[in-house]
Amino acid sequence: MFKKHHPVNDKNNNIEHAFIFCGRSISFKFQGESLLRKKLADRCYSPDVIDGAITLCRDYGYLNDRRLADMVAENLLSSGRGAGMRVRQKLQRLGVGADDIAAALAAQSEEIDVVGALSDNISRKYPDFDPAQRDPKALQRVCGHYQRKGYSWTQISGAFKRMAQGE
Repeated sequence: MFKKHHPVNDKNNNIEHAFIFCGRSISFKFQGESLLRKKLADRCYSPDVIDGAITLCRDYGYLNDRRLADMVAENLLSSGRGAGMRVRQKLQRLGVGADDIAAALAAQSEEIDVVGALSDNISRKYPDFDPAQRDPKALQRVCGHYQRKGYSWTQISGAFKRMAQGE
């Protein structure tokens, strides 16, 4: 018995159907080119049809890995929800290429004050936390949380200094 989307079906060898699938997939969730290619291959589209559909998506502006990488990196860095490897892993899961990830991280790290965003996030998430008290248990809890988010110790200690100064 044939699978639902077997290559013998004419529908799976049609660029228009693949393009429609790409549009639906992108409209539900932002994703990069490699993830979209994988989804099309999983649905048994031929490589020529996949290339044609991806080209159409790029031509219409629906698919732009650099724009996606910039948007996600800016969102995570400015909100203080992630940095470094955490942002890189998120973009890789979305199917963004390595060169676009590196360019987005470089551009966003110049524009965004990561330490300032982190200190704001710490004061919002942990309103009772005061780095000047040096409570080891609370310090370990907060540091561990933000290190798992991808922040380095230098960034975390910079945020603590900024919070202690009252900025």
